[in-house]
Amino acid sequence: MNNDENYPESRKDGTFEEIFGVTVEDQYRWLEDFTRLNLPLGSKIRTNLLKNT
Repeated sequence: MNNDENYPESRKDGTFEEIFGVTVEDQYRWLEDFTRLNLPLGSKIRTNLLKNT
């Protein structure tokens, strides 16, 4: 691999979550947001994901 190659920065948000009394930064929470999937409105996958949230 060429060391001159750079990957783009990952998108981050300022989300924090409290787990067992400890505040933890969860900057990649947006990756878990299934409502933002780029799926057609009537698709079975999208319907099932939204139904289970």
